[in-house]
Order: sequence, then structure tokens, then C-alpha cells
Amino acid sequence: MGEHVKRKYEDKLREGDLIFFSFGGKNIDHVGVYLHNNKFVHVSTRKGVIISNMKDSWYYKYFVRCGTPKI
Repeated sequence: MGEHVKRKYEDKLREGDLIFFSFGGKNIDHVGVYLHNNKFVHVSTRKGVIISNMKDSWYYKYFVRCGTPKI
């Protein structure tokens, strides 16, 4: 992540930033794109492309970091 994404604090998220989750342990295994107002778009294996709230207790417990893609 370090060479491709500039890490930032959650309260500094802007549209287009990346949000990383770890559902399976220590490794990042899911990513979403931040929209606004704590909403992010991502792909669910069961539901396809969906919009979720990162503050939802289920997602938030797996949230590990976020950042801005380096261009």
C-alpha cells in the first residue's frame, strides 16, 4: 500500500479515496472507494456493486486504513 497510496486519517477522507478492510485477519482483503458522508462503493460477492456506510458496525470492525491513490 505504501508506494501506491498515501495514508490519511479517516476524518480527512475525500471522494475517490480508498478504504481498506481486513475480513480474514491481518492482510487487507477488501477495498472500497469513498463517496461522501461515510458512504463507499465496493463489490459484494453476493450482491454485486453496492454502496455501504463505513460506520456500519459490521464494516467498521473490519476497517483497517484509508488513503489517497498516488498519481
